[in-house]
Parts: sequence; C-alpha cells; structure tokens
Amino acid sequence: MRIKLILVLALALLGFNATADDHARPFTVFIGISTDNPAAVVGAWDTFMASDCGKSHPGQVSIMNEFFNGEYPATHTVIVSYPNQQAWAQGVANNRCLEWSQLMRNVSTVTEPVFQTLGMGVLAGGDLSKDGAYTIVQMDVLDEAKYAAAFEDWVKAQIAAGQKITSYGIVRTVGGSQGNLGTHFAYIGSANGLDQLDNAATSDQKLMQKFRSKVSGMRTVKSVSINYVAKRY
Repeated sequence: MRIKLILVLALALLGFNATADDHARPFTVFIGISTDNPAAVVGAWDTFMASDCGKSHPGQVSIMNEFFNGEYPATHTVIVSYPNQQAWAQGVANNRCLEWSQLMRNVSTVTEPVFQTLGMGVLAGGDLSKDGAYTIVQMDVLDEAKYAAAFEDWVKAQIAAGQKITSYGIVRTVGGSQGNLGTHFAYIGSANGLDQLDNAATSDQKLMQKFRSKVSGMRTVKSVSINYVAKRY
C-alpha cells in the first residue's frame, strides 16, 4: 500500500494528463488519504513547500481534515489546484527534484491511499482564501449548466438573506476514481466551523425548498460531508 501511495502521488501530481475540453480552465487534483499521524503529513509538506523546489510550485496546496464524512475511510484530503494546464506542466518540471522524492517517501510511511480524482471547475464564486471550512455535496448531475445556474441563484439568495458564505462552486470529476460518489460535487465555504454551523441553523428553508424544486430530477445526492482546512500553502 505504501508503494501504491507513491505511485498515486506521482501520477496525480506529476504525470496525469488533463482530459478537459478547455485547458484554460482551473483544475484540481484531490488525493484522499487515511492517517493516524496528521502532524507528520503536514510536517512533510511544510518541509517540501519551504524548499526551493516547493517554493517554485505553481499551484496551491491545501490539506483538508475530513471532520464529518460518515463511513468514508479518508481522514484527510490533499488538494492541489492549478489555474490552467500550463501551470500543471510547470509543476511537472519543477517537481522532478530530490525534495519531491523525499516528500513522497515521508508521506507514504504514515498514510494509506483512499482515492484520487482530477476535477475541473464548472462554477466558482467568492474568495477561497477566506475559507476555513466547507460543506461538500457529492452527486450525479444530469444537466450541468442548468444545475449550476440554479445553485448559484440559491447561494446568492442565501448570502443576501445573511448567510456567512465566503465561497461556493461546482467541480466536475474528469478523471480518477473516488468510489461511487458521483459526477460532480458542490461546495460552500465559510470562514470557520462556527460560521458553518450558524449557516446550517439559520438557512432560509423557503429558499432551500425553492432550490430543491428547481433542481428536482437534475441531480442525485450521493453524500454530504464537512471538512476543515488543516494547512494551506
């Protein structure tokens, strides 16, 4: 399993070919891991990102703590985001270094791989840099454009009603495997866990019912989870 994780990281972050129809779009690698030593995982990434090799990395790296995700075995998700495929290509070149090899060895000794996917952004709003917590809805979507429009209208209405939402978006899965968790996921970000819980408690149910009626038949929800930002580079 340790060797498998090294291969997953190498393929996902270095040699995975984008399959999207628009190379100018941002896209993101999601690597789910299980670990009982998260401090060691963060420490390994700290060391890499502080190196010359890590400093030249063209994407953003986030380590997420999967706090409420039901029976799914991943404890954390490493997210590597690139603004476009050109940035991906630069990352491939930059990460062929000794520090990268050491990162893979260090992480593989304290983790087990759970999933890896490549996602393409369909919709994005707000400011991800202000996020500390997310609600994630995994789903199958039949009409991407109509669902995205309805979702954005609903989120904007919730913000106007006083919800503390710092970002939102929809990501389409275009490669990799994450089990039976659907074709897309939607996310709603908040500054911290308290704001996230407050949003859940004060959500306008009339707006929610209107949204559900509008997207009826467009989606099938697979799972709903909550995660927090453990570290972001």
